Amino acid sequence: MWLKKGRRYLLAVYCLLIAFLMSIAGCANKLTDEHLALSADGHGNEAGKIVIWELVLDDIAWATPMFEAAAAALHMEEEIEIVQQRLDPGVYLDQVYSSAAAKHPPDIVFGYGPLDIKKMSDVQLLYPLDSCLESYPAFQNIPDELWHEVTWQDHVWGFPIAVRHPETLFFNKRMLAAMGWSPEKIERLPDQIALGEFTLDDLLDTATLATELGIVESGFSLGGYASSFLPIHLFLNSEVEGGEVKHTVHQYAVEQLFRFREEIYKRNLVKEQFIQDSHNSWTTRLLFNDSVANGRFLFWKGDTHLWKLWSNEFASDLGGEDYMLENFGVAMLPAADPNVPLVTPGMGNYYAIYAPDQVEPHNLDQICAFFAKVVAPDINQIHSSLSGRQNVNVFEPEDLQFQSDPYTTRTAHLLEKTKFWEPRRIFPWDTTYRYVLRVESGEL
Repeated sequence: MWLKKGRRYLLAVYCLLIAFLMSIAGCANKLTDEHLALSADGHGNEAGKIVIWELVLDDIAWATPMFEAAAAALHMEEEIEIVQQRLDPGVYLDQVYSSAAAKHPPDIVFGYGPLDIKKMSDVQLLYPLDSCLESYPAFQNIPDELWHEVTWQDHVWGFPIAVRHPETLFFNKRMLAAMGWSPEKIERLPDQIALGEFTLDDLLDTATLATELGIVESGFSLGGYASSFLPIHLFLNSEVEGGEVKHTVHQYAVEQLFRFREEIYKRNLVKEQFIQDSHNSWTTRLLFNDSVANGRFLFWKGDTHLWKLWSNEFASDLGGEDYMLENFGVAMLPAADPNVPLVTPGMGNYYAIYAPDQVEPHNLDQICAFFAKVVAPDINQIHSSLSGRQNVNVFEPEDLQFQSDPYTTRTAHLLEKTKFWEPRRIFPWDTTYRYVLRVESGEL
């Protein structure tokens, strides 16, 4: 009897859950329909207005303060209208495509990466930025690679506003100190990694010793190092040429990758729950983020912007970002070979001029001036300090005095060694498995 009641109870819970999810989807569609209605009846972008559709990720409008500051600096507060779209990136793009037929579509739209920008330009929804770049020197301070990501058919199609680094090393200062590292040695670790003086072998040896000494729990020495084929830059180079993604996989790099993974398992440095796809489950992510904030890992890898998530949500009752800065550090992923130039994979986030049929906007000069101010270091830093992503400008250390955010100041050096790549969510797995099979068969 109790089993039948239990089944009825579970069925009721499932029904409630489905109803809840459907209500959320309905709300999201309603929100989007309202935004499209605004555009259709002329209230979305009145004469002289520049309407920006901001994609809000993680429920935080990271770009709004940056846009507002740029508008204020140019005395354009009345000309800029920001519409916050709290949607899944895929749904957001669908709405961008469907708004082309609206009476007053948005002027500026977001591209999560170069592939989004390419898709929109291919169907003639974007206006090229070449005249903007020629007119404003501020755009010249941005690395060429960021422009190359969104350049094809001899035109540039997107304004970079932030850089995302998905593969970054974080380390526990307290645990390293417990191993006998001096404060000076701990602070020098990022520089040692950048110079190739601290490699993956050193990482393995340090993690192993910490486990043997009982300083870190077994399985928590290398958080996030067994959940995917990592680090990507060890074995996979990706470039965008003419809108096409080019992949190159080297046998030596694949061998290094699998040697590294084998050592991780042999030395019991990664908790079983973090191995392979289980790391993508909600419960595993919760355990991972909570373990980071509570200092259970010695080393772990992740996206640079996760620092803000850990500070604001998982470590908020421990002291927030002050606690994080005191106890943890950030660096590039170590190289497998000290003789190979070290790079870190990165990806730009972009905004683009929305122009169905590629008709030149009447307010093109205003848009160009606005984004020239958006990418200025002091304005662009506002976005970085909120999101944990990097500025789009390369600067010398002495030029960082304007930066008020300690974390983004510490990660600014990553941009100088960034190799930009097109992050299709599946291709690292597909490409790697194909080449793994070729290695195992002796073909490579």
